[in-house]
Amino acid sequence: MISAAQFLKTVIIVLLYFGSAKLVGPLSLSPTSSVFVIWPPTGVALAALVIWGRMSVVGIFLGAFLLNGTLGTVPAALQIAVGNTLGPYVVFELLTRLKIDRHYLSDFRSLITFTAAAVVGAFITATLGVIALSVHEMIPAEAALGVWPGWMGGDLIGFLLVGTLLLYGDNYSFHCRDRRFRREYLTILAVICTLSWILFAPNPYLDNRGISLEYLILLPFLWVGIRFGVLSSYSLVLIVTALMSVGTLWGYGPFISDDINESLYLLQLFVVIMTLKVMVLIVSKTALTKAKKELVTALEKLSHAQKITHIGHWDYNYQKRTLEWSNELYQILGWDKKRIEPSFRYYLQRIAPQERQEVLRHYRKSLNQSEPVGMAFDLNLDGGVIKHVEAMVKHERRNDQLIASYGTLQDVTEKKVLEFKNADKERMLHHQAKLAAMGEMISNIAHQWRQPINVISMNVNNIQIDMEYEDTDPQRLSRRLDDIINQTEYLSRTIDDFKDFFKPDAKAEDISTQNLFHDLEMLLSSKLYHNEVVLKMHIEDMTLHTYKNRLEHALINIINNALDALK
Repeated sequence: MISAAQFLKTVIIVLLYFGSAKLVGPLSLSPTSSVFVIWPPTGVALAALVIWGRMSVVGIFLGAFLLNGTLGTVPAALQIAVGNTLGPYVVFELLTRLKIDRHYLSDFRSLITFTAAAVVGAFITATLGVIALSVHEMIPAEAALGVWPGWMGGDLIGFLLVGTLLLYGDNYSFHCRDRRFRREYLTILAVICTLSWILFAPNPYLDNRGISLEYLILLPFLWVGIRFGVLSSYSLVLIVTALMSVGTLWGYGPFISDDINESLYLLQLFVVIMTLKVMVLIVSKTALTKAKKELVTALEKLSHAQKITHIGHWDYNYQKRTLEWSNELYQILGWDKKRIEPSFRYYLQRIAPQERQEVLRHYRKSLNQSEPVGMAFDLNLDGGVIKHVEAMVKHERRNDQLIASYGTLQDVTEKKVLEFKNADKERMLHHQAKLAAMGEMISNIAHQWRQPINVISMNVNNIQIDMEYEDTDPQRLSRRLDDIINQTEYLSRTIDDFKDFFKPDAKAEDISTQNLFHDLEMLLSSKLYHNEVVLKMHIEDMTLHTYKNRLEHALINIINNALDALK
């Protein structure tokens, strides 16, 4: 069951359809037919479908049937109503499937699509309507081809002019509160009305001289399409269309011909051209406005990005001899944009004196290169402030002549300070790691030396006892001295082994796994002893060609991790 809201919408569509048709009653091409030079109901029908949806076809069909029922028989009215409903519905479906927004005057693709769809819709309504008139003998069959262009032209103007006005009803752009805009609008309206009166009112002077000046009326619309919005522009087009139509029907103006139908066809063609011209101007204005907004947005984003990254840029045009700096470049150089004009002299003043000549040398060298050239230097700013910067420069040539140079300047002071801090931290950590390794090495050396020192101490005590008791056997003394020498050599080898462990490998060498694990056990002896861990090796002896110290470091890290996991 139809809802109250839908019923109200249907009534509104019927009234608008019927009323808009009666407004153009005087513009009928034939007193016995329903063919009009301008047919607003097609625009009403399309707007209703776009705004209120497919259920609007009920109101469109009823409005078309009631209207055509007053002009002819019921069967003819039904057939014409079908065509008048089908045409706008096809336009609506095409726009929907092609995803064209109701505010189609936003880009040229949408404009072309809407215009093409309107032509298809007008073709359908005109073809079905003329067939109905011929079949029911409302017009002679031989006159059908003469009526068809006028019907199609009237429906096409309805789509393009009236339909657009209604579709943009929610985008009201007539700035009535702006006095300047109101004065401008009234002025252009007065100009258009004056031209319309001159061109389409009785004027014996122009008529006698055979001058055709109808296209002068298009000149004000150049200003209209650029300055005003859709509703303001289309309202002026509608006013001019009404004035031209009245003048033509009264027998005045440049479209007058012996055949009234031919006169109105010329008028239709002129209105279509005028409407399309305004459409193109509005789309061009919209595209230009959109491009300006996108450009402003892009520049704002670029400015924000330059602030975040501390990158300024400059460019020099050799033909115009103009140099431009970005806001961030002023900020980096410490200059006030309002007080200092961009100049290479000011740029060079900020470069540290000891680096200035080197920077100039790099810049001159870059003049002969096609790829960007980079350099790093310091800036001396007011108050003793020093900034570390990195610069890039690129030159553009045409026919071996310099036409432009571009460059960037990035403030990397924070980056450099952070690098210095990180370098200090790395040096400190490396120093701490080195001290820890040395402490562990000393602990391992002490563990390795404990037994040899005990042996040496015991031999020395035995020698002293023998000397006190005068019991010095030469062989026994020699044997004990040899033992002391052997233990001393062992201590020396231990020092060498630990010393070699901290040396970087110069090249790979052949080592046996037996010696490798023997060294590992010696290097880790203290840690293994204190953790009460015994290192056992179950591997066949083999020769490896590798970097000995690197392999030992890796194996020691694995064993240390295992010891930490056991704690």
